[in-house]
Amino acid sequence: KPNTHRVALNNYFKTDNVYTRWFNSYEHVLNGMEASYFSNKGMKIRAIHTDICSPWATCPTWSKLPKEVKNELFAEGKAQWEHLVKELKPDVIIASTGKDYIKALGIESTHKKLCEFKTKKDGKPRKRPLVIDIYKYNGIPFIAGGAGMVPFALLSNNQKEELGKNIRKKVLK
Repeated sequence: KPNTHRVALNNYFKTDNVYTRWFNSYEHVLNGMEASYFSNKGMKIRAIHTDICSPWATCPTWSKLPKEVKNELFAEGKAQWEHLVKELKPDVIIASTGKDYIKALGIESTHKKLCEFKTKKDGKPRKRPLVIDIYKYNGIPFIAGGAGMVPFALLSNNQKEELGKNIRKKVLK
């Protein structure tokens, strides 16, 4: 008899009630990598989502939690996430998180540029290019885009797909 929890997790992206706006924002990056959360897209690579700060759903959402609550959840959530990464051994980690969490996770401070975007979502020039860097987390390439209401919020969907292509070409080779 299949584990009920495992069945629920495996079926998560087969339903219409997932956090569509959040996951679709990542989906454009994943599609550029020939990857997807969804099994029915026919992509070569299947992606999974994990939460770094807390493996537990929060209400209100993370951004609206008091700092003390975030710190308490992060202390345990970080340990759970680190254990999960050791078990999964991913080829790449893509995160929409702020610099504070990158530092708190112990991500190597040295990094190199993956790519840059010189135009905004609307095609107008940026004052400064938006640089996407590759960090390392225990030897695993860690691509971090700034936190926002949705992952990689400062990029258009086409730019997100371009980012995914860069990850596939330069990181996953």
